[in-house]
Amino acid sequence: MTGDLESVDMTTQSRIPPPNWLRAFEVAARHLSFTQAAQELHVTQSAISQQVRLLENHLQEQLFQRHRRGLDLTDAGRAYLEIIHKSFEQIRRGTDEIFGPKSPARITLKCNISFSTLWLSSRFFDFSKQYPDIDLRVTNAVWWDRSDLEGVDLEIRYGNGHWPGLSTKGLLKETLTPVTTVEYLKKHKVKKPEDLADCKLLHTLGHEKGWPDWLIYAGMDKNKVAAGLQFDTSTLTFEMARYGLGVALGLKSLRTGLLKRGDLVQPFDIELPIKESFFLVLPEHSSAKPHVKVFVEWLLEQMNDFQ
Repeated sequence: MTGDLESVDMTTQSRIPPPNWLRAFEVAARHLSFTQAAQELHVTQSAISQQVRLLENHLQEQLFQRHRRGLDLTDAGRAYLEIIHKSFEQIRRGTDEIFGPKSPARITLKCNISFSTLWLSSRFFDFSKQYPDIDLRVTNAVWWDRSDLEGVDLEIRYGNGHWPGLSTKGLLKETLTPVTTVEYLKKHKVKKPEDLADCKLLHTLGHEKGWPDWLIYAGMDKNKVAAGLQFDTSTLTFEMARYGLGVALGLKSLRTGLLKRGDLVQPFDIELPIKESFFLVLPEHSSAKPHVKVFVEWLLEQMNDFQ
C-alpha cells in the first residue's frame, strides 16, 4: 500500500513544471513578448524562448501562437496564465505576511458595550500613551456567545463569572443605586426612597438584580412603584435618565464617571451589593501573548485605582 502511495505522489509531482519555466511563461504572457520578458527577468531572449518551449513540451500543449509581429495566447495559454498568476500572487502575499516587516502587536478586545463606553473609553488615552506600540482593536457586544471568542484575545463580560471552560477574573465588586438629573429630582420632589413611587423607573434588561431588589433593600414595597421603561443596555438607560425621562439604577463602575461629570446625581446613599459584575475572560490561545499580558496588568492596575 505504501508503495502505491509513493508512486502516486511521484507521478503527481512529475506533472508540476519547474518554477523557472512557469515564471518565464507568466512574464512572457503578460507582455506578449519574449524580448520584454527577458528584460524583466534579466536573461536572454533565447533563454525565455527555450524555457517556454520546454514548458509546452512538458504539458504537451501549445501556450502561444507565434507570429512575425509577436505573440498571442492560445485558449489553453490564457486559462493557464490565470492559474499561474494567482499562484505567484498568493506566494508573494504569503511571503510578505510571514517574512516581511512585522506588524505592530495587536490586541482584539471584545467588550460589553456599556463598559467600553462608560468606563474604558476615558482610560484609552492612558494605555496608548504608555504602550504606543500596541494596537488595541475593540468590538462591542450586548449579549455573549462562546463562538464569538474566535479571533478575540480578551473579553470583558457582565455576569456571574461562571462560564464553563473559560478562565475568568472579576474586575470589581459592584453595587446598584438610583441616579437621575438634578432637575428631575426637583420636579418630582424626591428627597427619600418613598418618593420614587411617583417617578418613572428605568430598567436595564438582562441583569440578575434590578429595581425590585433595590426597593426591598431600601425598605420599600416593590409593588407600590410603577413598572417604568426597559432598555437592553445600561448606556441607553443612563442616556434616557440624562434626558430627564426617569430614574435609572446604576452599577458602580458605570455611574461613577457620569456622577463626576455632573451628568447625573445620586440622591441616596443606599447601595445594594450584588454578585454580578464585569469579568475579564481570557481565551486559552491568548494567555501566552506578551502584549496581552501587558494589557491585563494595565487593566487590573486601573481597576485597583478605581476601587
